[in-house]
Amino acid sequence: MKTRACSLLLVSFLFLLHFPLSSQTIVRGFVRDSITGQAIVSASIKFEGREETVSSALSGYFEVRDIAAVRNNTAGVQYIIVSHENYQEKKLSVTVNQINVFDILLSPQAEYLRNRQQQDSLPNAANYPAILLLQKMLGNRKIPPPSYRLLVFASDLLTENYLPTHRREEKNKFNIGPVTSFISRNGIEGIRLALGGETTSKLNQYFYFKGLGAYGFGDRQFKYSGTATWSFNGKNPNHDYGLDALSVRYQYDIQSLNSFFSSEYQPNIFLSFKRQQENMMRYQRKISVNYSKEFSNGMAAETWSFLNRETPAGSLQWLSTDEQGDIHITNTYKVAGVGLKLHYTKTDKPLQHGYTPNLSFSYQQGIKGFLNGDYDYQYAEFAVHKTFPATFGLIALHAKTGKIWGNVPFPLLIIPNYNLSYGIRQGGYNLMNLLEFISDKYVSLDMETHFDGLLFNKIPFVSNLKLKEVITFSGFYGDLSSDKLPENNRTLFIFPDISSRMGKVPYMEASIGLENILGLFRVDYVRRLTYLDKPGISKGGCRFSLKLLF
Repeated sequence: MKTRACSLLLVSFLFLLHFPLSSQTIVRGFVRDSITGQAIVSASIKFEGREETVSSALSGYFEVRDIAAVRNNTAGVQYIIVSHENYQEKKLSVTVNQINVFDILLSPQAEYLRNRQQQDSLPNAANYPAILLLQKMLGNRKIPPPSYRLLVFASDLLTENYLPTHRREEKNKFNIGPVTSFISRNGIEGIRLALGGETTSKLNQYFYFKGLGAYGFGDRQFKYSGTATWSFNGKNPNHDYGLDALSVRYQYDIQSLNSFFSSEYQPNIFLSFKRQQENMMRYQRKISVNYSKEFSNGMAAETWSFLNRETPAGSLQWLSTDEQGDIHITNTYKVAGVGLKLHYTKTDKPLQHGYTPNLSFSYQQGIKGFLNGDYDYQYAEFAVHKTFPATFGLIALHAKTGKIWGNVPFPLLIIPNYNLSYGIRQGGYNLMNLLEFISDKYVSLDMETHFDGLLFNKIPFVSNLKLKEVITFSGFYGDLSSDKLPENNRTLFIFPDISSRMGKVPYMEASIGLENILGLFRVDYVRRLTYLDKPGISKGGCRFSLKLLF
């Protein structure tokens, strides 16, 4: 036994002397992308003429050995072949009987590179809930880049409402929009076509211009507006916080009768489908000078002076009677004055609603004789907005109160923000009729409760749709002083037959609905709660809106 064991050890020793470990050919290193430098996983590496292969690891590292190369290659040169289905094959020479170390760079194939460049340039789907939901509905399959880009473009368009004229933001000098106002319809203009735009800071950091041109095929009139803004600190007046700017604006356009003290009428294709035609409006020619300042402590201040020339539109007439009972028609009047608005919130963005309270106070003074203005009046308004986070979602409250002093005609009184369309409009009363109520003082309360899938998240399969419930309530109470009634003051315009003074009960409506439908749509059923005996009203109906939820 000892002799046999000694013989085996001797044979092994002689074999190692003839084929030492250092004589085998060893190739090790990393396989990387020649463009990005990233590791290539599962690349195939083998010696030329051999069947055995190894694959690169997650880090791109590999190691391959070949002893047979020593016996079969007398020239001292051997080759390895590195390949991958998405990369061009590469052949490298190695020295036999040595350790060879390589950092191998593979070039992507043309088709793979093209597809990768398209994917790399696509925006992150996490920023687009509607696209994420669509991907889930498709079984998490990738959306082809052209379709993906189209979806992202549509989402950005709905969010920003402006179309950039350059793909790269740092080179974009002009935006076209608002896109939703390109085509719309109302009872006076019929079909309305519009085109507008705004400059960006890439054109000039301090000077900005915003303009619009429109034509109504029903009234056959051109409308236009232009706003020139000088930003003292270079902030964009359309997007940036910390504004310190002076603006001059001139416009001629059509306006709703409920927008004199509230936001201006904004034609919108989604608000063009109406349950009641708005056949009483006004043409407004307006020039104004505005100065805005936003402070770092949460305060924002705005002051302005203005001159408006108002003309009735559609079936609206401005009629008054004298002591003899004769009717007089007024074709136009002028309103001129100054205004001030203060806004405060604890957040660093006073003009955006957050979880902290938003407080605002506005005052407007009409001055008779100033720029040939026809009326003296004072209007004051106070508003508070507060959002309360809750375990089930959030609750948003918006309360306002206001009053006007002075003998003014009904177009200058407080007319609630009636919404005649089938679209949901923020702050609008969805079932209130055209010019239904007129007041000189009011108080209002709007409440929205957003449930974060409180019910639908518990239903199998339906929970995947991420539907969110929403409940709203809107209330408005106004009163009208006796001295502002036309029968008590013959210098004032006669109220339209459809208008009346509000009774002792506030106007109220409520709704229940679903939002985040496909990450985009919201549908509500609205129900009117008071003044149900008035002729020509709608007691209930469905309303919709488009809104991207993040």
